[in-house]
Amino acid sequence: FKVATVCHTGGKSDSARAEFSAADILVLTHGSALELLQHYHDTFNLSRVNLIVVDECHHATKNHNYRHIFTQFYHTLDVISRPHVLGLTATPIINM
Repeated sequence: FKVATVCHTGGKSDSARAEFSAADILVLTHGSALELLQHYHDTFNLSRVNLIVVDECHHATKNHNYRHIFTQFYHTLDVISRPHVLGLTATPIINM
């Protein structure tokens, strides 16, 4: 598998976008994922994704980037087109 890491500002260059558009696995923060989805949807969109692993998923509430990603991009896809989601947390009682 070809793996690419995208930092918060790394997706702005043409060479970086070419690298991660050819990758099988992307490792990125919620901030860089939201930026790519908002500004570079020609290259990066959730319909091309098979699995989203959300670390610290207990933060996916209120005004967090995770929530924006799911409300603005994930839930707008047809159910059949949505990627699978694996949410991970070590503190399940927070934000309840």
